Amino acid sequence: MNARGLPVSTLFLLLACGACTGASEEADAEPVVSEEALVQSVASLSFTTSRVAEVTRCSALGRSDCADVDRDGLTDAWEDTVLAHFQPRLELDEQERGLTDPRFRVGTAGRVVARRGDPSHVVVFYGFAFSEDYGSCTFTEHHGDVERAVIELERTAGTNGDVRMIKAFTAAHEGDVTDASHVYEGERLATELELVSENGAPRWLLYTSRNKHGTYANKRTCESKKLPCIADYCASSNKPNRNDYRRLPLLLNAGEPAHPRDSDWSRFGYEGADAWSTKPFCGVASSGSCDSAPRSTFVRDPFTKTDI
Repeated sequence: MNARGLPVSTLFLLLACGACTGASEEADAEPVVSEEALVQSVASLSFTTSRVAEVTRCSALGRSDCADVDRDGLTDAWEDTVLAHFQPRLELDEQERGLTDPRFRVGTAGRVVARRGDPSHVVVFYGFAFSEDYGSCTFTEHHGDVERAVIELERTAGTNGDVRMIKAFTAAHEGDVTDASHVYEGERLATELELVSENGAPRWLLYTSRNKHGTYANKRTCESKKLPCIADYCASSNKPNRNDYRRLPLLLNAGEPAHPRDSDWSRFGYEGADAWSTKPFCGVASSGSCDSAPRSTFVRDPFTKTDI
């Protein structure tokens, strides 16, 4: 039994569900999401799908869902299915300033790319485009805020598109002296990541820090540093109605840099912004101090520390 009383065998079967397809918006009908997080208790997140990953294999099978707009050798249908299945639900801190800011918003952009030289491994990028970084202690705030999480999937031998998650990366203050980013693999992947039950199936739960929106796998890691004006704070597990603070934003597949798909962020409410832009990201603002360009969010591989 896991920490919440759900048998491991049952959880594994739920994780293998492949019901999600296409680019995702929050459903018209509110999903039934458990308040309590389920602590991950299996060694990997596995996913079974009827979609075919490789364009060449898909065409050989005579299927009709083999389009590859971004020209990366992976079918768009398979990419969209993978992105939607592993998309994390974000949990905001209860004192997040965005909760009372009518202009606050967040969208999720994704990229799915096979690792060069090893197509059996696929890297999945999630970029969370927040409208504002509210800073801490009245400084470091800026317009626009792109945070990220990245996972690495291993293709299941003998299948057309099944995968399992073998690594996860959460980013907080990435590249700064206060960098609190983490890589999870092996047993840590099983014990540190949290899930919530959504319509009876588990979904990855990702914590975003108060006002700054760094991503964390769990509250303990988020609040491990207690330095004034530097410490991060994440959602309290004791607060009522935790689902009021959770978001599953609109999800768009950005495609590839040279051959974009849904990279235009106007659907997030950010006119003129684009996932592959090399210009600063200002959210809904038109001027002032802004975040850096989004492009590197979807190019820098945190596991190899190289661009892909």
